[in-house]
Amino acid sequence: MTQTDYTTRVLHADQGHFLTQRAEVAIADRAVTDTVYLAATDSPGNWREITAGEAGEILAAQREAALAAAPEDVRQMIAAQEAASDTDQDA
Repeated sequence: MTQTDYTTRVLHADQGHFLTQRAEVAIADRAVTDTVYLAATDSPGNWREITAGEAGEILAAQREAALAAAPEDVRQMIAAQEAASDTDQDA
């Protein structure tokens, strides 16, 4: 029998911040999170902290990209749901 022990490195963003990849990554593939569990082949240097505002901008861009790639009927359904939500908030 062989036993192997591993140490998992975990990165936690400071309060009010998030973590994302340091390298240029396609917007659809960009991670935005408050905790990263590093693989054995990963390094803390591959990650950077961003503000909540930057995280919001990335998430909004990801949403726009996903909507642009969605079929027309799906975009119409989402637009209808958002319009209904806006109407509910106005009431």
